[in-house]
Amino acid sequence: MSDLAGGFVPLSPPPSSIASSNTPNSLPQPRRTPLKPGGTKESRLIRHVDQQLLHIQRRFAKRDPSLGHEGVREMDEEGRMIEQLNDPATEKRLQQSEEWNDVQGYAGFAEAARDVEELIAVIWVSGTPALQVPYLINMALLTTTMIPAFPLAPRPLFRLLGKLDHAFASLLVGRDVSTDEILPGFNTGRG
Repeated sequence: MSDLAGGFVPLSPPPSSIASSNTPNSLPQPRRTPLKPGGTKESRLIRHVDQQLLHIQRRFAKRDPSLGHEGVREMDEEGRMIEQLNDPATEKRLQQSEEWNDVQGYAGFAEAARDVEELIAVIWVSGTPALQVPYLINMALLTTTMIPAFPLAPRPLFRLLGKLDHAFASLLVGRDVSTDEILPGFNTGRG
């Protein structure tokens, strides 16, 4: 039976403890200091994030149409929200752009979530709150747009939401909520 007094079997940890113990630190270590405003590194980061964000939006726009739902809002090539109406004019506009012809659409949410997570990690590593806040808000908006457009995929969805939650919670308090380390840009006392 059991070596414990009374013959009781030790309980397993609650499900939330199991899930959190199997999940590694959800975000990478940010750089020690924020990027210099207007500097070369900041400009390169902005250009990279904007290009990757546009790539994700394009892949989302070209996702497998059988996965979508009627009336789901999606983004056009400039990132503006449009209604998915299966409109021939909308389809034609999407196909006219040469850059879009070589972009393969997402086959499912897990694939889209992986790209979003990678971009969140890049944004987080920048250690620059002035860039992190607006870009992470943009990533959260993109995520909420994608969720109803794909069949339910709980693991990638909650992993992605966990990373966004970690980032926003940490930025709100100026400390990494997992490690309690002060975040770059918050150690001046002006948080």
